[in-house]
Amino acid sequence: MEEADRLIQLAETKRLTIQVGHVERFNPAMTVLSGTKLDPQFMESHRLAPFNPRGTEVAVVLDLMIHDIDIALALARSPVTTVDASGVAVVSDTNRHRQCTDPL
Repeated sequence: MEEADRLIQLAETKRLTIQVGHVERFNPAMTVLSGTKLDPQFMESHRLAPFNPRGTEVAVVLDLMIHDIDIALALARSPVTTVDASGVAVVSDTNRHRQCTDPL
């Protein structure tokens, strides 16, 4: 939080705009959906991509899940009650299987 506060102060001093790096929100598919009235009752997300050794010190679920949660929040436009996530190592043993169930 201290680092975030310093960044905010620096941006204000230099009259700059800063934002969190939720780049998936600006995906063209999301742009199209942003004008659509949706009432989702259930959402499921799957991440399938070629292996990239960047960031292997962090479990893939923890690294990418925040983007999926951001998309879900943008689409649902309502409070989230539960997030369940799991991941399985396929190529590297660095990203071990993790189970994460955390009521919000």
